[in-house]
Amino acid sequence: MITVAQSRLYTPEERKYYVVVERENPLPDWDYMREVTIDNTQNSNTLSDFQVQITLDTASLISNGKMKSDCGDIRVYDPDKGSLLPYWVESGTENTSNTKIWVKVPSIPGGGKKTIYLFYGNPGATSQSNGDDVFEFFDDFEGTSLDTNKWEEGYFRDWEWYPGQFPSGTSTVVENSYYQVQRDSSGDSGAYPYPGIKYKGSLPRDNIAIYVKYAVNYDSSQPTYQKVINVVWLVDFANQKDVALRAYKYTYKSSDYNDDLKVWNGSEYVYESNIAWSGYDTWITAELRISGNVFKVYRNGDLVYSSSSWTNPLQDVSLLSVGGPADMSGGSAGFRIDKIIIRKYTDPEPTTSVGAEQPGGKIKAKVERSW
Repeated sequence: MITVAQSRLYTPEERKYYVVVERENPLPDWDYMREVTIDNTQNSNTLSDFQVQITLDTASLISNGKMKSDCGDIRVYDPDKGSLLPYWVESGTENTSNTKIWVKVPSIPGGGKKTIYLFYGNPGATSQSNGDDVFEFFDDFEGTSLDTNKWEEGYFRDWEWYPGQFPSGTSTVVENSYYQVQRDSSGDSGAYPYPGIKYKGSLPRDNIAIYVKYAVNYDSSQPTYQKVINVVWLVDFANQKDVALRAYKYTYKSSDYNDDLKVWNGSEYVYESNIAWSGYDTWITAELRISGNVFKVYRNGDLVYSSSSWTNPLQDVSLLSVGGPADMSGGSAGFRIDKIIIRKYTDPEPTTSVGAEQPGGKIKAKVERSW
């Protein structure tokens, strides 16, 4: 007896395979290029429209005449898509040995690697750096007025948001690339009214990183008592739950707390900086990263708190607010925000490595085929 094996129909996905081909230089007017490898081998998830950071020594390139002094000739190219990618050069890092370039990548394979190309060396090019094109949300408070497409002013109190209103003694201003909210000692102190700004858009409750650059100030000539500033505040109105990065100052009798960063994880304070408020001349950066049970906090670039067993209390993020201060019993206080960035986050994150400089030429692309 002869047994005939039954043939199997393969799905279109199973019939896919990829080949690497060479393509002509997509930017012939650029003199130099480098391969950038995005390594996502430690994460099984395919990442879509994900922001990655590239670090490059632009100071050496600029001093050698290979790059414009403002980094305006940087371009990033995706050979698989055959198109330029949106990017943002982090302000203040241009012409340094540690220039940070953020790129929004359409797709990064789970458990794999992806190659993109960084081009430079065109003195006639103008900068295409744009944070709004790269991040889920971006504001660096340029100009002299608040972007009302992104924000509305008001105050938060007793799990309610009051748009277009401020507690007494409150003043705000946008200038010199920051937003400032200030309250004097005549301000209403009861029940913690928090004046500031509320993001008009919606946010996911998970897999996000929120970065903020801020400064806090108070009138040291007056009694301190209690001052609370919400640097970043994620609020679930319906369930009355919140997560916050705060600045906290409290002096009364034998108690004395002074933290330029204090972290509320939804049920308890898990980190206190024990670093005093030092005025508007001292800028602080903080970043909150959330993914599943992972809860991480960075202060000035250093990891200061990490948990892999956190339970997210937020069912819905119905408010992202920044500002304050509240409970103004004694003396004035204020808050400035220079920048806020919201991006996608996963744990672990993909890493990037930059290859050696090459003259502008042919590039390699991964092309999908099927049989």
